Amino acid sequence: MSRPAVIVSAACLAALVAMSLWAVGDAALRRAPSPAQLNFVEGFIVADALRAAGGGPLYNDPRQPPFSLNVYAPLYTATLAGLVRAGAEPFLAGRLLSLGGTVAMAVIVAMAGWRRSPAVALAAACLFLLAPLQWPWSLTVRPDTLAVALAVGGVALAARQGGERLPAAALILFVAAFFAKQTAVAGAAAAVMA
Repeated sequence: MSRPAVIVSAACLAALVAMSLWAVGDAALRRAPSPAQLNFVEGFIVADALRAAGGGPLYNDPRQPPFSLNVYAPLYTATLAGLVRAGAEPFLAGRLLSLGGTVAMAVIVAMAGWRRSPAVALAAACLFLLAPLQWPWSLTVRPDTLAVALAVGGVALAARQGGERLPAAALILFVAAFFAKQTAVAGAAAAVMA
C-alpha cells in the first residue's frame, strides 16, 4: 500500500473512532440522564426494579395494582434493582446498563477480528456503534443489549475454542443471556449448531 493510501486509511479509521467515541459519549452524558421515558417498556422495568430494591417481589401479581406484567427474565431487572439499592437513579442506571451492553458488543466484534486485521476489526466495531438502528435500543431501560452482549460473548468464546464441546465460560454467558432475556437462547443454539 502506498504512503498516501496508508495516510488516508489511517485518517478514515481515526474519524470512525472519533465519531464512535462521540456517539457513545453523547449518549452517556447528554441523552441517558433524560428524565423522560424513552420507550414504553422503561416505566414498567423501572417500577419493577424500584419495588425489588425496596424489598418487594421482582415479579408483581398482574391481577393487583398497578396491573403491570414483567415479561422478561430476571437478570436485567435484578441488576437494575441492585444499582438502585446502591443509590443510582433508576432511569440513568438502566440506560447506562443498556449502553454498556452495546459497547460490550462492539468490543467483542473488535476482538473477534483483531488477530486477522486490527484496522478492519476496529472499523467494524465503530460501524456497529454508529449504526442508526442501534440507538433506539442501546439507550433504553430494556434487557435487549445486555442479553445480546452476553450471547455474542458466548458465541465468540465458542468460536475461538472450536471443537464439539462448548467452553465453560461460553456456557455461563449463554445461561446469563437467557436469564437476561429468553430469546437470547438463540446464541446458544447457534453455537451448538455450528
